[in-house]
Amino acid sequence: MHNRRQILALGAGGAALGAVAAVGWSGDALAGFGLGGPGDLANPAEIRSEAGVLRATLRPTLSQALVDDKPRKLRRYNRGLPGPTLRVHPGDVMEIRLENGLPQNPLALPELADSPFLSAADLCGPQGMGHVAPHDLNTTNLHFHGMHVSPKGASDNVFLTVEPGGAFNYRVQIPQNHPVGSFWYHPHWHGSVAAQIGSGMAGLILVEPEDYLPAGLPERQIVIQTVIGSDAAAFDDPRQFMSLGAPRIFTLNGQYRPTLRLRQGERQFWRMLLANDFQFCPLNFKAMGLGAILVGRDGIPLHEPKPVNSLLLSPGNRFDVVVEGLAPGLHDMERQPYRHGLVDLDARTIAQVHVEPGGASSGLMPAPAATPPDITDAEISRKRRVVLGERKDPRAIFDTAFTIDGQSYDPDTWHLTPKLDTAEEWTFVNTTAYPHPMHIHINPFQVVAINGKPVAERPWHDTFVVPAAGTLTIRSRFEDFDGDFVTHCHILPHEDAGMMMNVRILP
Repeated sequence: MHNRRQILALGAGGAALGAVAAVGWSGDALAGFGLGGPGDLANPAEIRSEAGVLRATLRPTLSQALVDDKPRKLRRYNRGLPGPTLRVHPGDVMEIRLENGLPQNPLALPELADSPFLSAADLCGPQGMGHVAPHDLNTTNLHFHGMHVSPKGASDNVFLTVEPGGAFNYRVQIPQNHPVGSFWYHPHWHGSVAAQIGSGMAGLILVEPEDYLPAGLPERQIVIQTVIGSDAAAFDDPRQFMSLGAPRIFTLNGQYRPTLRLRQGERQFWRMLLANDFQFCPLNFKAMGLGAILVGRDGIPLHEPKPVNSLLLSPGNRFDVVVEGLAPGLHDMERQPYRHGLVDLDARTIAQVHVEPGGASSGLMPAPAATPPDITDAEISRKRRVVLGERKDPRAIFDTAFTIDGQSYDPDTWHLTPKLDTAEEWTFVNTTAYPHPMHIHINPFQVVAINGKPVAERPWHDTFVVPAAGTLTIRSRFEDFDGDFVTHCHILPHEDAGMMMNVRILP
């Protein structure tokens, strides 16, 4: 099966970049304004490219840290929550050494045949049992989510594996014409994705030219995570991290209920990432005392900046937004209620926004950036219907496996085989009671219709929600890169339970 079980040698340890701290409400600390100053949410640690090359070591480890004033077990890159932000330019090369410092995977003994901690050797038999159930929770790799780069070799190759104690040197060539915006990195070894992202493994990637942000426009990076809140004894129990009803703790840049500060009239550039396992995060900017202008979605700039009052972040989404302080005072940043199929996600205050009175409007905006042209009817070489479903399967956690076109994930089959330099239209048909934010690797797509109703704006995304019992129609160009990658639901318990399919771009 491709090079899925590749074993690699471990080298030197990675440096620590940041740490998790328990942070409560800090809105009463009104002195010392300035982004990242006293009482304000700080950006993650950052690694920048130099002379066209970004060199970084990412080392995931398992350890305890304070999150919500309680010690929680976390898997983290370089002992930070989130991992360091990687800032690069179009045309750069990312040379990233991934050193797997996670513990060895547990061995599956005969007497543990019904244990949730079975290894891949026991689960990945001829019937593909391991592709509907979690396994080898400390085996890992890297995915460069949303980036338009090669899926082959040492680039965005999600079929590579790095075992505990192993390492791999990634080399990702970013095209000169790469879109300008926000992307992210996270693990993508099928069977351990929900456990690893759900316990903290994620970080931002920012792709932009040198002159993208004007002087005087502060950049705030906001990585929203929902780390697993179960006790230590249940940390690796799939009945916790695969459950949509299990406790999750919202953090922003690793902080619990922090305060974000700005002055009335001040503009800030918010790079927002929902780097979590399943919970949606609708946000209302007006309720935060803010005006908001959307400039980019999922790493693709808008044709024109668009004023918005609210945004729906589904797992994996990024939004680049210029916010302006309007209403002085202390306002809740609330995850709005959301109907997740059969599960109601309640309103939850995840931070506070403190708007200090007495500022002046700056009017600053990021530099304009190129947006891909719309995909026309004449470009479409093929239309496909892709059916999302579920089935009972005793090998799966809670006896439920998820399917695409009637089949749970099979690493050795390719049903979707577009040709390079063509465009296709896909309609996802959701036969389940859950929404599914579908993600396609390597190439972004345009949203054409939702539930059969045309979308006039046709926004670009790489992850977008297929409504429960509804349909989503998208169009994508398969440009620049042939090779193998995947499409899947970014509700990660659904992905690890089988809702993923291989895509092969033919030359």
